Amino acid sequence: MFILILAGLGSLTNIKRELFPDIAMPEINIITILPGADSQTVDSSVTDIVEREMSLIPDIRKISSQSAESVSKVTIVFNDSVSLDAKLTDVRYHIDRLTAQLPQNIYGKPDAFISTMDMVPMFIFSVSDKNIDLKQFNLVFIVILSTFMTGA
Repeated sequence: MFILILAGLGSLTNIKRELFPDIAMPEINIITILPGADSQTVDSSVTDIVEREMSLIPDIRKISSQSAESVSKVTIVFNDSVSLDAKLTDVRYHIDRLTAQLPQNIYGKPDAFISTMDMVPMFIFSVSDKNIDLKQFNLVFIVILSTFMTGA
């Protein structure tokens, strides 16, 4: 009995515990920044084009999108059986195909990445600056945040 308890305590200290296990959701997000554009312009000149091109990729379960001021986000949900790394390669190939159709003043190139549980926000914060107007501040903050998040 004592040996069983000792073995149990020994194995308990060697168990790796994680609050949020590394779970890959079967989805890829594409973020495109069009500085200074309103949500309707982003929707018509970026989001619609990206959605149309991405719909050509096989094994898609669903495509959804959000267009906001200066930012387009397209989410592609794939069937569970696919390799997300292979699909990310497909998505990037299609991004290269559609880049010529996008406005010249997009910030960089559309960025595609696999969604994971690590991306779930641990906290939400608010920032402000009284010296510039909201539209300029929003643009500056989006560019800084996207650069930080993509490591560019």
